[in-house]
Amino acid sequence: MEKTTGLKSTFDQVIEEHRELRRMIEDLRRYLEKPHTQVADGTAHVWASVLAEQLVKLHDKLFLHFREEEQAGVLDDLAREFPRAGNAVERLRGEHVEVLGEVREILGAALTCSEERPLPGLSVSGRAMSLLERLERHERKETELIERLYCEELGGENY
Repeated sequence: MEKTTGLKSTFDQVIEEHRELRRMIEDLRRYLEKPHTQVADGTAHVWASVLAEQLVKLHDKLFLHFREEEQAGVLDDLAREFPRAGNAVERLRGEHVEVLGEVREILGAALTCSEERPLPGLSVSGRAMSLLERLERHERKETELIERLYCEELGGENY
């Protein structure tokens, strides 16, 4: 039973970190939704520099969050305690690397824009918004998996 208490505490911590990440995502979304200028008018570097700063903070938070989940064995515990969730756990684990890579790519694009160099293809803000949506889906899936498994299998309290 002590393992259950330890899992509950660990899962509670993960759920709280997900709340913090949702707040960061919402702040970044609000920034992206504000009207901003284009590279051509010579002021886009300010917008892109602020975006880059926010993306660095998001990357650092995500990196630490994912590393803590993996080092604390949260995903391993889920897979071990709830074998039927093994495939879902592995998909979530694989998304960690992908999401961090995507943040770094968009950060690079924002830095390029901060140097007032135009970028081909989808706008930096469009790519960042897509990333935020993907990240929200990832965190929601992870939270729902933890809550469902904990509540169904261990008879835990609802969150």
